[in-house]
Amino acid sequence: MLNFFLSLGARTRTIFALLLCLGLLALAAILVPSHSGAKVQPVTKAKGVRPRFVPGEVLVRYRTESTAQSKTGKMLVATREGRQVSAQVERFDGSDLVQGLRLVRVAPSETLHAVAALRNQPDVLYAEPNYILRAAVVPNDEHFTANRLYGLGKIGAQQVWDNFTTGSSSVVVGVIDQGIDITHQDLQPNIWTNPGEVAGNGVDDDTNGFIDDIRGFNFV
Repeated sequence: MLNFFLSLGARTRTIFALLLCLGLLALAAILVPSHSGAKVQPVTKAKGVRPRFVPGEVLVRYRTESTAQSKTGKMLVATREGRQVSAQVERFDGSDLVQGLRLVRVAPSETLHAVAALRNQPDVLYAEPNYILRAAVVPNDEHFTANRLYGLGKIGAQQVWDNFTTGSSSVVVGVIDQGIDITHQDLQPNIWTNPGEVAGNGVDDDTNGFIDDIRGFNFV
């Protein structure tokens, strides 16, 4: 083997040596177990959007109030697959407004199956999930409606307002900038007031090193 190796040219010997080293490294990686303490992180599912309807609730309107009264209570609803879904038919506030209207409670996983089954009953006018309606939070700011506030669109503010939150008075936001107009009509009702400071007395009441810092401090 040594004679064969020496008989090769210098360039060929170099390439052969490199390939041999790579092969040994690959073999070591396979045979030698890793002592790393790292663990594979489980894949976490992202939080889904809020449900479109109340799971386990179906709104059903029967053709007559007398039919609705006879259906009130426990019942079995046959699905298209031939399964029997247990249901509880109840009166609710809407029953006083619309004749024949009832709330049907089923297992959450059976909601849509129950809707389809109830729609096929001849004495039912309509059946639908108990949809959740939400008001769209659109500001009356003319600059927002005219798409001049491009930053709010960039961060998806409308989607956050509609689906999650419009903010909270318990959250304090610090603004680090050249200044802030505390009399601005959009900001004035929400400007933070330092509870530990007495306005205009020329004393550092909260002993934080700044005198009369009622609405923050002008560091310039």
